[in-house]
Amino acid sequence: INLFDQTPNPDDVTLLLLLNACAEDGSPRALDKAKQVLPKVLESEAKKNARVITSLIDALVKCGDLVTAENVFRDFASKSVEMYGAMMKGRFAISVRLMFTAILFRVYRQ
Repeated sequence: INLFDQTPNPDDVTLLLLLNACAEDGSPRALDKAKQVLPKVLESEAKKNARVITSLIDALVKCGDLVTAENVFRDFASKSVEMYGAMMKGRFAISVRLMFTAILFRVYRQ
């Protein structure tokens, strides 16, 4: 991820690589990087590329920022099946975590 700091004006392919690296990492540092790239994506020609937007949504979701991911998803006019899939994965992951937390709470409460 640090390598991308040396690329001031990344093209679509570079953005895809960066966002996929952020999604795989999932750390707070990766989330910061994805959020740093967000304005660049939305202000450039990349905002017309559904793959870049899907990768951005996926990175945000996997780094735990579902609110920003939903905002990006909502603002993109022509949604693809992949975008819906990225959002559903995020919602499912949150639901599973909440359910697991509730189970743990019940177990420890007894």
